[in-house]
Amino acid sequence: MACEDRCDIMCTIPMAKDSYASSFNVSCAASILMYEVQDREMCKNMQAPGIWRLHI
Repeated sequence: MACEDRCDIMCTIPMAKDSYASSFNVSCAASILMYEVQDREMCKNMQAPGIWRLHI
C-alpha cells in the first residue's frame, strides 16, 4: 500500500526557489505544520476589530 493511500490529508510546504535544500526533514516539517495550524486557529478566534496579524 502506498503512503498516500494511508493518509487522511496530503499537504505541501512551499520552499524558496533559490534555496539550496530540496526538502525538509521530518522534525522541521512537523514544526512548520504545527505553527501554521496554531496560527490559523488563533486568527479564526480573533473576531474583535483592530487586531493585527503579525507575520514574522
